[in-house]
Amino acid sequence: MKTFHAVILAAGEGKRLLPFTLTNPKTFAVVAGTTILENAIERFAEHGVKEITIVVGHFADMIVGHIGRNRCGMEIDYI
Repeated sequence: MKTFHAVILAAGEGKRLLPFTLTNPKTFAVVAGTTILENAIERFAEHGVKEITIVVGHFADMIVGHIGRNRCGMEIDYI
């Protein structure tokens, strides 16, 4: 069986989302009741992805602290 790995780019400052991004990473913006990042992770899980690498920069510690190293049965790594 094939294993799928996804990469999520989440390093930008999100200047177009100011003032929200003064205190939050842009991927924490809520759309349809869930954050952009959590929605992406859940969709990947539904499609059989087992590992995700999230490229972080702006508010990296906040993202790692909120998402963690395992979500929806997937291993999550950060760069």
